[in-house]
Amino acid sequence: MNYRNDLRLTDEIERQLLTQALEEQYRLRPFKALKNLFMRLFGQQRRINA
Repeated sequence: MNYRNDLRLTDEIERQLLTQALEEQYRLRPFKALKNLFMRLFGQQRRINA
């Protein structure tokens, strides 16, 4: 068993997973942003009307 190749493989997998996680974190989500905007607008309107 060659531990050096296994270590290199796990390092590469870790780099790939980190890259995917960062891309997912900073990906634009327009529908989620619109939902949050409407929730803020209508949430404030309910407080004013109450």
